[in-house]
Amino acid sequence: MLRNKKIIFTIPLLASFFLIVAALYTITLATVVTLATSLLIGLFFKLNNSITDDTRLTDFFIDTRRNFDFLLLGSTVFWKAIDENKFNRNGVNKIKSYAFYQRSLYADFFILQRMFSYLRNEGTVIITLDLDDPKQYATEKLTYADYRILHPLTRENLRFSISSLQSNYPLLFFPAFSIGYLTAKIQRKLFVHRNLKNISPGITRTPDNIITLTHEKLITRINQMIQFCSERNLNTSIACVARTPEAIHIFRELSDRLKALHPGVNVSLVNRYSDFNRLVNPAPVKKTEAKKTHYRKVLLNFCLLAGYEFLPAALAI
Repeated sequence: MLRNKKIIFTIPLLASFFLIVAALYTITLATVVTLATSLLIGLFFKLNNSITDDTRLTDFFIDTRRNFDFLLLGSTVFWKAIDENKFNRNGVNKIKSYAFYQRSLYADFFILQRMFSYLRNEGTVIITLDLDDPKQYATEKLTYADYRILHPLTRENLRFSISSLQSNYPLLFFPAFSIGYLTAKIQRKLFVHRNLKNISPGITRTPDNIITLTHEKLITRINQMIQFCSERNLNTSIACVARTPEAIHIFRELSDRLKALHPGVNVSLVNRYSDFNRLVNPAPVKKTEAKKTHYRKVLLNFCLLAGYEFLPAALAI
């Protein structure tokens, strides 16, 4: 398939070259149209290949890294802001990220079921929630990128299937997702992994009913993911982006409910990159060092007590 794409990509370029050479001194409108068409066709395949490459599942045999400390699940906000390569330097397997453009919590659960084995024993799954964007945690739709990563049996059970032609040419069959992704990718390149606060816009409009109606569904879904991790000896951390008053209200409700159900689960606000950094690199717990004056006091008290007990007997002898 890759060879065919190269051939298809090369033919219009060669045609353009010969047309330019043949009409070097007599460039006509037909030549200009042909050249423009060739460039557009080449650009189409270039952009299409970029989408298919970015959404392709990692080859388990080529990428042999395992035993990661953290598995990051999330959508556009964390995909834009968190660069896993910054944490995986010098042979350290810190974070395996499956955050991606327009990925929903609904898709995160299926990805968790397939990719949890990348974690070490007692590793941590970071479930991220963009509470400023109800669609991220409320929708039950899958995107083209989700199709590329979900297990074939999962896709079959969900009745989410696309043809081989659709899978190979997302720019043609999934134009809204493809154009949105390419635009977001350019933004990510220009403003690479900046502060979460600068990347994720808040909601200024009045919240609609979706926020109220999805509380129980949200709690249920996260509860299922926590139980899934617990059964496999994995820890869970919930990282929330929440800036508007409505989102803060949801965070407080979510935090109270989850702490009551799972006291050991960490639920935190991650509105800045520094918040995320503290989440994956917690400060070491400092052991309280006993001061020398403390030992001196203990020794003095022991001497006084010993003198009180034995001094009368010694004087009586």
